[in-house]
Amino acid sequence: MVSHLTGRAAAWATSEWARDSSTCNSLDVFTDTLTKVFNRTAPGREAARALMQIKQSQRRVSDYAIEFRTLAADSGWNSAALLDAFLSGLSDSIKDQLIPLDLPEDLDYVIALAVRIDNRLAERQKERFKSVARLPRHQGDTPSHRPAWRPHTDTPPERRVLPSVSEEPMQLGRAKLTPEERLRRIQEGRCFYCGEQGHLLASCTAKDRAHQGRGGPW
Repeated sequence: MVSHLTGRAAAWATSEWARDSSTCNSLDVFTDTLTKVFNRTAPGREAARALMQIKQSQRRVSDYAIEFRTLAADSGWNSAALLDAFLSGLSDSIKDQLIPLDLPEDLDYVIALAVRIDNRLAERQKERFKSVARLPRHQGDTPSHRPAWRPHTDTPPERRVLPSVSEEPMQLGRAKLTPEERLRRIQEGRCFYCGEQGHLLASCTAKDRAHQGRGGPW
């Protein structure tokens, strides 16, 4: 047995053998003493220390619960202490769902409930993602949907210039009045259309007859 040991354990065992210690009289006694000397931290204390530090973090509750149960089995803690430790290690989103509830002092029940809540929250997150993905996208929302710019080469439509009221009279076959002639007719009170005195363009009978003969609205 001593020949299989190394380092400090080998030095200790050699010293015990050399002084003919009673530890070497029995393999069971020797093994038990060796464990006490070199394994100063009992498994229960290691598990308890780990339980005080374990957190769910970004894991699913089911994964967190598996590790928690493994450590709890070696910790020696009572059910109340284990329940407090489990609740303390949960993520905030799960704690927020459990806070309003009157939880029983039953670790198995609380673990199962936390797993169900976690699963439901995960389902809701997927549902929200699908809803956003189904929203219609309008053209131009993203650079990839924007049409490429190109110069406008189409010939613009011809602009139709409407005559002003003062230029109305001499359409439909009559020569357009020169500025001088227009001024003369204004000064003499003559019609812009027929050139006669005594009436204006709006009441010119000659204009009305001319438009009626052409089928126009006048």
